[in-house]
Amino acid sequence: MRLVAKVRVEHTDMGGSFVRPQSGKDVEVGLEHCQQRGVVLSIGLKPRPLLLPVALPVALYGARVHEGHLGLKFLRVKQNPWDTVSKCIQLSITCEDCAALKKLRDHINSVLLKCATAASASKNGVAAAAGCKQQKAGAGGLVGGPGLPRRPLAPRSLNTLAAVQAPSSSMASLRSGPGPAPTASGFSFGAGGGRHALASSAESAGGGVEDLESLSEEQQRALQLVRSGKSIFFTGCAGTGKSLLLRHILQGLPRDTTFVTGTTGLAACHLGGTTINSFAGIGRGEGTLESLVRMASRGESLQRWRATTHLIVDEVSMMDGRLFDTLEAVARKVRGSNAPFGGIQLILSGDFHQLPPVCKGREGATQRRFCFEGEAWGRCIHDSCFLSKVFRQADLEFVELLGKIRAGACPQDMLSKLLRTCQRPLPAEDGILPTQLFTHREDVDTINLKQLRALPSEARKFVAQDVGSGDVLAAACPARRSLDLKVGAQVMLIRNVSHRQGLVNGARGLVERFSEGQGLPVVRFASGRVVTVGRERWTIASGGRVAGQRVQLPLDLAWAMSVHKSQGMTLDRVEVSLERAFEPGMAYVALSRVKALEGLRILGSIAPQALRADHKVVRFYKALRERQLRALGLDPAQFQTIY
Repeated sequence: MRLVAKVRVEHTDMGGSFVRPQSGKDVEVGLEHCQQRGVVLSIGLKPRPLLLPVALPVALYGARVHEGHLGLKFLRVKQNPWDTVSKCIQLSITCEDCAALKKLRDHINSVLLKCATAASASKNGVAAAAGCKQQKAGAGGLVGGPGLPRRPLAPRSLNTLAAVQAPSSSMASLRSGPGPAPTASGFSFGAGGGRHALASSAESAGGGVEDLESLSEEQQRALQLVRSGKSIFFTGCAGTGKSLLLRHILQGLPRDTTFVTGTTGLAACHLGGTTINSFAGIGRGEGTLESLVRMASRGESLQRWRATTHLIVDEVSMMDGRLFDTLEAVARKVRGSNAPFGGIQLILSGDFHQLPPVCKGREGATQRRFCFEGEAWGRCIHDSCFLSKVFRQADLEFVELLGKIRAGACPQDMLSKLLRTCQRPLPAEDGILPTQLFTHREDVDTINLKQLRALPSEARKFVAQDVGSGDVLAAACPARRSLDLKVGAQVMLIRNVSHRQGLVNGARGLVERFSEGQGLPVVRFASGRVVTVGRERWTIASGGRVAGQRVQLPLDLAWAMSVHKSQGMTLDRVEVSLERAFEPGMAYVALSRVKALEGLRILGSIAPQALRADHKVVRFYKALRERQLRALGLDPAQFQTIY
């Protein structure tokens, strides 16, 4: 059948990012049978027609067909045989002949139903065929039918965390016993006799329960608050186990309705989630509230908002207070609820002393508005938990010093003593040099490139296997697109692999050789463990959908790195350069990466602005600690705290 209509076409990538539009008036639209592709929807656009196979998964929006409007969304399309990446194509068809448009909708529906029936019958046999017969009778409902909800005929989870597949039986067996090293991903250990392998954290995230360390009393209190249904904010100094607590919380929440987000692509990638802006479907969050609500009320953004019962936001300290208020208002509007944040339980994590909201321009810092300054913060957050027990450092004097620097209250005599103590060279008997932390990325690249070129051996290039948006991967994935390594190169892990084996984010070592066959790097870590490092998979999400995947070695060069990228890492030996620091809290972030003073060296002086703490943050944490002490039945006046 054929009809003439006005057509608008939107091409997007799998993450929902806008690619390009097409439109045409008085365009011929029809269903045709193609020998190679089966039934195709033909759109007579110029310079050449658009041919779309009518096959699952397709979303059909037919509720307004009686008004002359029909929508289709082809969720995974490869227009050409040579295409390696799928994309989404959304059609908006407007026609004055409502009867013809309704007939087109019914024909498409019929074709898709046959596809669904055939797939179900082949998979489930007679029982599936009976279910399809019931759906045909109207019990299950056809997509786009009158008075029925709009949904894709091929349902899939909108939550990337829930959509991660469980590991295969072969990968599961690698975690528990001896056996050959995995070829695609994972680590094989060989120091001394025994050899065993660990599945990658990307694979293990999907199935079973992660073997986690036990929680402290403070962490258990936060976990109980989450279980009671309260919206909470938990915070603490560096090394107080915020990430561990978050993993415990995730184990107890339903995956299908729990959405994990971060304020930056890097933070979201570490959690296997998406950025908060992508989850909300509001782009950069610019524009009027009405326009943002319209954006969030479209397609899968609307479905996510309505499906969410628990929302996790990591590194919330980088979220501007104005954005938090906007998100809260959007949540109430889109969900049709006047409850705070539309009735969603919030679990927020971060440290306002470490990563402040990004401000642009000379007057940016004076206009900075923290999340807790938002008008909606008091209504949405029922309780706050401060984690005070530091696990990273064992030296109480060093912990106290870091606490004073964090709060911007370090006395000059204590700072002078620190500078005198930490300006001596650090030992490197094992051949692993201290990693230098710089505030600017160009310094990092210069040092790493210079040291790599100085090695006499031949370089080996490891190129990532990418699927999806290159821009999204470049912005959010910690693994490099291309990594050059040599024998003798100093490297570090850029993701947690095994806490029990000491293979954590920031573990450093030297490349001793490359394995035979696959040519993978064999790394001797500072702990003495020798590991053949295989490739790992990173999944980058955008708005709950997979925007890209990268398979690459979980390594980076470790002669130098930036202060911002060191966030969350634990390093054994560090040389810190803070003379060009430009943000409050930079000194604390850099100095708190190291386990002990014996592993710290300070190059030059420390810029005064790096030692400052924002007075609004200081007041916020003082009030938070006082409330927490009172909740425990203690008098805050009897406790002197630097927090």
